[in-house]
Amino acid sequence: MLKGMKRFLGVFMTAVICISACPVAVLAAPTVNQQQVQAKIAEIAKQYPHGSFFSKNGQACGHGQDKSCSNCNSVNIAKQNGKAWASKEGSSWTCLGFTKYVYHEVFGVGLGSAISGTVTASIVGDGPSTSYETYKNAKPGDVIYFRNEKSRTYVNSKGKTVERSSGHFGIFISADETGVTIYHSNVSKANRVEYRKYDYKTDASYLWKYVTIRHANNYISHVCSQFTDLGVCTECHQQYTLTNVQTGMTIPATAAKADGAMHSSPYGAAAVTGRLKAGKTYTVVQRATNAFGYTWYQVKDVNDKNNLKWVVGEYLNVHKCSEFDKDGKCKTCKTQFQLKDQKTLNVIMMATKNDGAMHKTPYGEGEINGRLVGQQYYLVTGSAVNGYGNLWYLVRDTDGTDKWVVADYLKSVSGSPTAVTMIKNVKVKNITTNEARVTGQIKYAGTKPAQVGLRVGTSKNNLAVVAIENLNHSKNPFDIWYDVSADTKINLKQDTRYYYQFFVMANGKLVPGPIDTFKTESYENNYGAVKQVTAPAQTTPKPTTLENKTTTTTKPVTTIPNNSAASATQSSSVNIKATSAKNVTQTNAVVYGNASYTGTKPTEVGLYIGTSQSNMKLVASDPINHSKNPFDIWYDLNQEAGMKLQPGTTYYYKLYATVNGTKQFSNTVSFTTAAAAAPVTAKTTGVKNVTATNAVVCGSVSYTGARPTKAGLYFGTNRNGMRAVASDTISHNKNPFDIWYDLNQEANQKLTSGTTYYYQFYVVQNGVTYTSNIASFNAK
Repeated sequence: MLKGMKRFLGVFMTAVICISACPVAVLAAPTVNQQQVQAKIAEIAKQYPHGSFFSKNGQACGHGQDKSCSNCNSVNIAKQNGKAWASKEGSSWTCLGFTKYVYHEVFGVGLGSAISGTVTASIVGDGPSTSYETYKNAKPGDVIYFRNEKSRTYVNSKGKTVERSSGHFGIFISADETGVTIYHSNVSKANRVEYRKYDYKTDASYLWKYVTIRHANNYISHVCSQFTDLGVCTECHQQYTLTNVQTGMTIPATAAKADGAMHSSPYGAAAVTGRLKAGKTYTVVQRATNAFGYTWYQVKDVNDKNNLKWVVGEYLNVHKCSEFDKDGKCKTCKTQFQLKDQKTLNVIMMATKNDGAMHKTPYGEGEINGRLVGQQYYLVTGSAVNGYGNLWYLVRDTDGTDKWVVADYLKSVSGSPTAVTMIKNVKVKNITTNEARVTGQIKYAGTKPAQVGLRVGTSKNNLAVVAIENLNHSKNPFDIWYDVSADTKINLKQDTRYYYQFFVMANGKLVPGPIDTFKTESYENNYGAVKQVTAPAQTTPKPTTLENKTTTTTKPVTTIPNNSAASATQSSSVNIKATSAKNVTQTNAVVYGNASYTGTKPTEVGLYIGTSQSNMKLVASDPINHSKNPFDIWYDLNQEAGMKLQPGTTYYYKLYATVNGTKQFSNTVSFTTAAAAAPVTAKTTGVKNVTATNAVVCGSVSYTGARPTKAGLYFGTNRNGMRAVASDTISHNKNPFDIWYDLNQEANQKLTSGTTYYYQFYVVQNGVTYTSNIASFNAK
């Protein structure tokens, strides 16, 4: 911490020794360095890659945090994977279960029953989740906890300060000025694993608002770069973890160097345990790269079959796989070939071979699990090159599953025919934070289109095919619609603008329709609480086949007599008024209003709010299922509208009531939240040991939010002309803490007898500098 703090280090170390002496606080787990952490995470990511599901059956569970579900119970998964620690870790589900699983595998210790991790981890970051400043001290493998509340603690009903647990958990991988890379589960879909970078701006909805980052206490957080001849880091003394490891091999190899040395480990300085014999064949069981970047092979010694020995790559002629079985394993050495040039695609292609085989693996010998229909269009989701060097495509079959097809059986499509006379976007309905129904109508002349589908993207120039299906009816014109998340393999994100386009495949060509747009609701706008008991909304199940889904719709014209229900509609009115905001704090308020009506009862009330009258957003709505008239309306903005207000900010709000399908709005009322206190308070507390040439100036600092990064001293003989004479990095977590400087030794200032001096402390937090009051003293 600060230089001046060295005076009480003895007391502090005594306290540390005292704490360390307590058995409950001692960690038995061995230390691990950053290279070992990254290697272990890479190993886990092979078992649970991006897009997989963290569950026993490898599929999503249809629930939230259901603690009765054995499929996604982390202990059950650990037991299934043969982890010895499985029964020692507390059961967890969804995102927390995956985080505990990775953490225990990497560090050898559990997070415990509480995510606070007070025994196994310490906090290295706590602040806004979309700021690089919060992540800059994090290391790969750290535990991250996202939440919407600024404080990670709260006072419970018993008056005890406890850690929050509602939010989202994951494993930190890396961060820079543009975004953060996370490895976590229960993302987009239940139990779904994601390993990717999230942009601070475009992916903010995934990052919540605030994050706490915890660092394992047995983590040596540096990247090993200097090694001994045996691969031991010269700084942390940890053995380098081999990279590019491939195990389970049975590849034949012959000696390229007669009498070449065989070693006990993959290093030239390791003990020589044997010699290669000219012309002899060995069996390679493992391949790896050592700390110096050299490839080594572990082989079975022909003279000692039970003894595995390491040989540098240049000393062996290793068999190269050239013939493969149906699963892509070499027929000679049985090693699984790793596909090359794997790509994710989203294109339409036409089948050129009728009855062409579709395979389970990208090999002609692979199990046939489908057949192409000639001249039909297919969605291609990926491609890869197999062991023979042949290109194969991953194709979405009509049953919704992806299957491998050799490239010779497919061709690209483009262009526009004249058969389609109209593709019309009708309306986007049922928009929520993660769903929307897009509807349209198609009309054609001549040949009936073979297929119809939908393209969606976040920009007009980046639309991807998300659905395509056969047209198995003859209606003309016909309606078409998709519930975007439910009917496709994409997941909409909250508060995001999307563009969509219907298309048809006709006469061998893709015909696109017009591009339209919609925006999903934000979480804040969708969390309005219901004040009355509300019956669940009734929805009509959507047929799954296109035959039922695409229908001709004709709306009959209905004439309503003057003495019918229309009269009641015309005579209905509602008077709605916004009155005031009460209980206004820095971050919350309760807004009030009332409504009265004649005729038809309103069906819904709600609230619009914003920081300007021209930019108010819908943040809450409630059905009216009572018969009170008049009635009061109110919303607690934190609890019932999902909002957290900003201190010292003026907000405008208006209420509405819906009657006969039309919203009637109230007047607009404004209020201003209380101003925020400065997050850092620094003050001078006095001067000690004043002489003719020296003095010790003292102060104190307290703060809220992120830990300050730097503190220092302004000093001079004029209160308006002080300059910075000392600064120190803050590397502790004490709050509040004392600060002082010996002007001779720590600020390089020599005083003049009888002179008046002025001083002021400063503290930097999140790039903002906060200063204390100015104090003065006279040198003797």
